Amino acid sequence: MTAPLLDDDAEAGAGSLRLDWERVTAHVGAAPPSRLERVFCGAGRSKDDAPRLKVALDAASGSVAPGEMACMLGPSGAGKTTLLSILGARPQLGAGGSWTGRVLVNNAAPRKLWLRDLGFVMQRDIFFDTLTVGQELAFAAATRLPRSWTPERRRQRAAEVAAQLGLTSVLPSKIGSAVERGLSGGEVKRLNICVELLNDPRLLLLDEPLTGLDSSRAFSVLEALRARATAGHRAILLSVHQPTSKLWLLFDKLVLMAPGGRVAYEGSASDAEAFFESCGLPLPASWNPPDHYVECLGDEPRAAKLLAARAEKPREAADGGGALVAREPWPAFGAQVRALAGRGLRNARGTMLKPLEWVLVLCLALIWGWLWYRVDAPGGRAAHASDVVSVVFFVVAQWSWGPAFQQLGAFPSERDVLTKERASEVYSIEAYFVAKLLCELPVLALMPLAFLIILLPMVAVPGSCFAAIYGAALLVSWVSQSLSNAISAAVFKTDHATTVVIIAMVYCMCCGGFFIDMEQQPGAISWVRFTSYWYYSMGLFAKVALLPYDTPHHDMRAEIDTYSFSTLSLRMDVAVLVAYGTAFRVLTYLFLKCSRKLRFS
Repeated sequence: MTAPLLDDDAEAGAGSLRLDWERVTAHVGAAPPSRLERVFCGAGRSKDDAPRLKVALDAASGSVAPGEMACMLGPSGAGKTTLLSILGARPQLGAGGSWTGRVLVNNAAPRKLWLRDLGFVMQRDIFFDTLTVGQELAFAAATRLPRSWTPERRRQRAAEVAAQLGLTSVLPSKIGSAVERGLSGGEVKRLNICVELLNDPRLLLLDEPLTGLDSSRAFSVLEALRARATAGHRAILLSVHQPTSKLWLLFDKLVLMAPGGRVAYEGSASDAEAFFESCGLPLPASWNPPDHYVECLGDEPRAAKLLAARAEKPREAADGGGALVAREPWPAFGAQVRALAGRGLRNARGTMLKPLEWVLVLCLALIWGWLWYRVDAPGGRAAHASDVVSVVFFVVAQWSWGPAFQQLGAFPSERDVLTKERASEVYSIEAYFVAKLLCELPVLALMPLAFLIILLPMVAVPGSCFAAIYGAALLVSWVSQSLSNAISAAVFKTDHATTVVIIAMVYCMCCGGFFIDMEQQPGAISWVRFTSYWYYSMGLFAKVALLPYDTPHHDMRAEIDTYSFSTLSLRMDVAVLVAYGTAFRVLTYLFLKCSRKLRFS
């Protein structure tokens, strides 16, 4: 199997990358036991409950050169994943974890945005389970391939790589999840590799890429990677649990990791047998070499012999590698936004726009319309003007609480995907933020419209008021979404965000002037109404939805005066609500831009 290269890098060796790591030492942190763990599990308590650290890598050094496919072998706990994550600028070291040493690209510190030249296949496959394979590849092609490429050329590139990895037949299939039927584990793993191969990275790191693959499929995947390394002068480093003898023949270089994160051997795969024999550990007859190597590394006395021999053998000095050739820039900001918005809208069909949400909204409209049926019609059931105020309150409540809870999981549910893709520098956080705003528009516009089309005629609101009430509902819904987004982006945990949103909404609702006349409260308390967007929302709805009811039948002005809604002008209420929503949106962007929860730690 051959892997066609991008035209921009068709010349062998053009802009190739050599990766070196020198004396990389990593300490992995673990959180101290919680109180519940100490009480129920008998966990010990340290003097200061500081994070516990253990050595995951111990002065590990090695390299992978252009044209090489290097295999990293070692028993569980040898630090293979930790080393790959550090080399790929995605350290996962836990609380208090840290690492020291040097990672060099072409014998120099990595340049800015070098991650665009790096493909990293994580051990965990992270995708949106609602998308199909074709949709995921289309998005990856739109964000990873050069901006000068036409859409047709991107589609061809995605189809080529999908065919190389045997994914053509599953392009229409949904990716699925652990609880929803979709791709098999091996197909998801191949999709993970396919996405990273789309832009033909100059350096490719893969953490257990053969997990879930049968021997035949594993061989075809490795054969494609080997062809890419040879023909394109690419550097490839991957970890494998225990390769078969057929797979073993495809590797050029071998990196053996002993427990404790120590490198026991680094060199040609064909020379490893002689090295083990020189240490008094010859390969038994009829044994698969990697089986023997891993068994020796797992035995402490034999591993000690290998480490001693490794210490006596000096490492070869790194050469400079090829010259760094700047690649064509990724798609422009507008193209990133279009790709992200398209994916977001497809994803929203299974989340925010799911039928259950519509059932909830329409049923609430019918219930309130029935209970307040023709509340202001001549001879209607309403005996008091307060009945009209009550239905308006529930309208404000619906378009405050509903949108807030719809948006609660917006960022936490996408955290893993966002962290993974941002680490590859395939799009900017600004493009993601703008696309997220665009994806909210259908929910923001359509649901209030359907709700009011049912409710307002039932409660006998004059048709001339419909546009103003709909505009007010849109504005309140937008502010509520903005508040929820800011909290969600700040917390990044749905359960925690739910608690914070409930507290914030109850505060705003109680200060809004419906339940208590805030103007009559002591000065130390009454001012809080100005901090509640409900205060201005109820004032806005009073002007557009309640004053039209001011008739001899209902003295609505007198009724409104019994509440402490905003007494500002209509324009000022709108301006304050716009200011609130804008401030929440700015906070959302700042939280996303600066959040450490969207970075590997």
